[in-house]
Amino acid sequence: METRIEKHQKYRQELIKQGAATRKETDNKRQSATLPLNQVMDNVNSDDLKRQYYIKQRNLKITMIVVLTILLAAVVVALIFFGIYAFK
Repeated sequence: METRIEKHQKYRQELIKQGAATRKETDNKRQSATLPLNQVMDNVNSDDLKRQYYIKQRNLKITMIVVLTILLAAVVVALIFFGIYAFK
């Protein structure tokens, strides 16, 4: 029965035979799974800006609905008073 290490060695040998690049053949740049701090902070700032934009848009929409409702109510009240005055 093969051990995990032997299986890995066979797998690496097959990759090398097929011409796959090994780690030593590639650039020796270290790669990290973490993001740079300024990139993270830019994303946080852009998320805050997006959130503020959508809050402003929502407030504008609510304001427009309230203003239109008030205007519609004023027109209805004006029609009622006009009807009372005209058909007295």
